[in-house]
Amino acid sequence: MFDYGDGKSDSKAYDYQGERTAAGIVSYASDLASKADIEPDVFELINQSIYNDNCQGAVICVVNFLPNIFDSNAEERNNYIATIMKTAKAQRKQPFKWFWLQAGDQLDLEQSLNLGFGFPAVVAISPSKKMVATMRSSFSTSDLDSFLKNLLIGKGGLENLSSEFVVKKADKWDGKDATPYEEEDLSMYDDL
Repeated sequence: MFDYGDGKSDSKAYDYQGERTAAGIVSYASDLASKADIEPDVFELINQSIYNDNCQGAVICVVNFLPNIFDSNAEERNNYIATIMKTAKAQRKQPFKWFWLQAGDQLDLEQSLNLGFGFPAVVAISPSKKMVATMRSSFSTSDLDSFLKNLLIGKGGLENLSSEFVVKKADKWDGKDATPYEEEDLSMYDDL
């Protein structure tokens, strides 16, 4: 096996000297991805297939429920996504898969996860163990890091996942502020 290092030509290749185990190769690849500053995947969760395709096996799926765009704006949402991305980069070597969705689009799911305390909210799901943990602190990179590190050592308030994780189809965010609702012209009722 050859490693092409930072370059892409055979002249810069050298023999891979790392562990010959899946974990060793994955760790080595994660180090290379980190050095290359490759963005981790953070999926907008707008349908069930996105979740099913990316949240299976021995992973922990970190689902971020962001405020509805009508309760926020594009700048705030982008800041939340940047926080997720920064944490995902810092936790790149861990078995996390990253998702975000808009609060209010998945009311049944929010209710089944007991997320009635406000948004943003974060849950971590182990699909293989059918367990879930809810972050109970503020939405920041340091609190996300702490929450995830506690999960990895068996702390973090794990509970049984009470029902299947079902995502209803929702619209993909267009990257813009919410379009204001147009008020109905009620002047025609003035003469009644």
